[in-house]
Amino acid sequence: LISISKFNKRTIENIDKTFIFQALLFIKQGKLNDAFANLDKCTTQNYRNVSAYYYKAFILQAQKDYSTALDQANLAIKYAPQFKPAYQLAAQILQEAGDPQGAQKYIQAANSF
Repeated sequence: LISISKFNKRTIENIDKTFIFQALLFIKQGKLNDAFANLDKCTTQNYRNVSAYYYKAFILQAQKDYSTALDQANLAIKYAPQFKPAYQLAAQILQEAGDPQGAQKYIQAANSF
């Protein structure tokens, strides 16, 4: 028998995957607001979903909302400190925002593991 807690965890993981898959389809179609809404649902359901924060940061970067994009990348880093793509994205965000020194700190952090 599957315990209730395992069932709930699996259910949440499947819902997360569905939201992220749909968001990626929206991104591919250029529907960034729809993609962001799906990812927002995902992080509301599971506040530790690193992929959702990463893609939210990606969308916000594309919309040139660098401060909020960096916040989302930092949430991905907070919940998965070894998630190298989040550091790389944070560096790109800061580079685009005109902060090469800040970007360098994230690059160094990404290269440390």
